[in-house]
Amino acid sequence: MAKYQVTFSCGHTEEKALFGPVKDRERKIEYWEKYGTCSECYKTQQEAKRQEENERAAKRAEASGRAKLTGSEKQVAWATTIRENIMGQLEQILNKSENAIKILNHLNSITEAKFWIDNRSYQGAERDFGIKIAKEIL
Repeated sequence: MAKYQVTFSCGHTEEKALFGPVKDRERKIEYWEKYGTCSECYKTQQEAKRQEENERAAKRAEASGRAKLTGSEKQVAWATTIRENIMGQLEQILNKSENAIKILNHLNSITEAKFWIDNRSYQGAERDFGIKIAKEIL
């Protein structure tokens, strides 16, 4: 292992510990210098993406007439994104039966950000989430 001072394409310098053959290390450094982003700039970029996604979700939630969530500002922003992802998918996959409407209405009535954060693992598995909720309320 060797430590190198790398100047990233963003202009910031950071110490990186690299392993492996020298030519692989040099290739990584060259890549970082041309295309890489330092840790701080990367964190800033990711936070900006999350904030943008949260703002889009808040606009969709408002347009859909969903109730405002309760919790800390950070929880509400995150939970709104989670809720919109899950609800958007459920609205597409559920039919318009009486039971489907009950499930959607029940979920729309849940305003605690904590609920949505605790159930975030159902993003991408919305059908399973719908079944779980159906078992609880029907």
